[in-house]
Amino acid sequence: MWGCWRGGSSFFNKEQFGASTMITAVFLRNYKCYQNINFIPISTNSKFTAYVGNNGIGKSAILEALDTFFNGAGWQPNSVTKYQGAHIAPYVAPVFLIDKGDVKPTKVQLEQLDKLSKFFWEVTEIKVNIQNPFMKAFFEHRGELLKKIKEQNKQSSDYYFFPVCKQSRW
Repeated sequence: MWGCWRGGSSFFNKEQFGASTMITAVFLRNYKCYQNINFIPISTNSKFTAYVGNNGIGKSAILEALDTFFNGAGWQPNSVTKYQGAHIAPYVAPVFLIDKGDVKPTKVQLEQLDKLSKFFWEVTEIKVNIQNPFMKAFFEHRGELLKKIKEQNKQSSDYYFFPVCKQSRW
């Protein structure tokens, strides 16, 4: 669906992205208890998100995956990945929603953000395999985001909406 890079990135500079930057969801592949590709909604416009559930279902794994993405914490592939090898390497891909008025991207970043965001706002179920549960969850989540944006008398074009993927060197 999109490319991943191996290792770190300087794409996100704290001085360029303001307080309205929000992680709305995360795609996880083969990270801890998450096998294959999973889409996990985080928020549609809340200042507080909590995960509640039984032990071992993946609450901490979500936070640890984000720690791996942002802070370079160690990768924790699931047991399938450990035994079958790199062709199914884990990745973490947070999905960002950023108010365009709150960022100061460089010209190159602006071009990349515009292309990525346009694709993820406009991609339809027809263009991708909606039979994949993670894609169905993505489209449902995007629909909820659009409702919240309209409630604020704004449009999707006022926001950048895109995932950024970091893949393990596994």
